[in-house]
Amino acid sequence: MACCQDKECSCGGSSSSFVFGLIIGAFLAAAVIILTSKDKDKIIKNIRNKIDDLFKDKIPEIKKNLPEIMVAHNIPYVATATHSYPIDFMNKVKKAREIKGPTYIHCLSVCPTGWRAASELCIEIGRLAVETGVFPLYEVENGKYKLTEIPDSLRPVEDYLKVQGRFRHLTPDQIKIIQDRVNLEYQKLMNKVEHSPP
Repeated sequence: MACCQDKECSCGGSSSSFVFGLIIGAFLAAAVIILTSKDKDKIIKNIRNKIDDLFKDKIPEIKKNLPEIMVAHNIPYVATATHSYPIDFMNKVKKAREIKGPTYIHCLSVCPTGWRAASELCIEIGRLAVETGVFPLYEVENGKYKLTEIPDSLRPVEDYLKVQGRFRHLTPDQIKIIQDRVNLEYQKLMNKVEHSPP
């Protein structure tokens, strides 16, 4: 389909590339106007405020549960692991190597730079992820679920979030939404562990 209804249009029939070109052109023009303006700081602050207002009341997007996707595809061995529990990690890698067929280990690896956390907290953050239920350690072997690290009781998710600068913008209401989601996902996992086939 052409960008217009004229059969002799020179766009080559690509309306999406035409629209994309218009968007890029408008963006570049706006950037030049902002950067050359005396009030550029005020304009940029206003744009940031408008963007914040757009996303203020939005529920954070929920990540896909990749280990569960792998289980749904009948992968013979699926596990979660983190560097904060090295023996557990090594045992899972050893087990995965011995299994015939595909295996999948989903690893939590703390990134101090991206997560805005001190390097010396890497091991603690990995442990907090497990202790809060954000990243439970388990394995699924031929459809049978087994928790490999079981916290005595789950700590509040806020303990995990507050040591990371990337979450400093979260409001108490947003933290509650995250806590509720973690509780739900952890309970679903516990049900799978309890009702796994022998």
